[in-house]
Amino acid sequence: MLSKKERNMKKKKKKSEKKDLKTQYQGLIERIQNNYTEVNLENRTNCYICPTCGITKTKDIDKGVTPMVIMCPKCNKNFAKSTFYIDIDSSIPVTHEWYRPSLDEFLKLDRDMQEHVLKGGLDYRSRSE
Repeated sequence: MLSKKERNMKKKKKKSEKKDLKTQYQGLIERIQNNYTEVNLENRTNCYICPTCGITKTKDIDKGVTPMVIMCPKCNKNFAKSTFYIDIDSSIPVTHEWYRPSLDEFLKLDRDMQEHVLKGGLDYRSRSE
């Protein structure tokens, strides 16, 4: 069991880490505002193709980076590959979106996902959320 002094040190360290993450997140927001000026979100629709389930269509609602491959959201078994923003079937509706988590959401993410976001990466969710 930790002593009172050790518990206090642990709390201070965690508080310092949280402050550090907030500072890094604010820096990210500034970089995005300055470096992604030419991205037109109006037509940022992408298709991901699963060999079993077919097409999942996504839309970027924030400026940032998205992966080339995702786990298929329909079967959760196969990888679905990006068409690199070529809408290969305009009759299919957008079902998922890529977004930048808010600071509060960001602070709740695991370390790997926080690192991804700090490098300009977006998170992914169903349009119904």
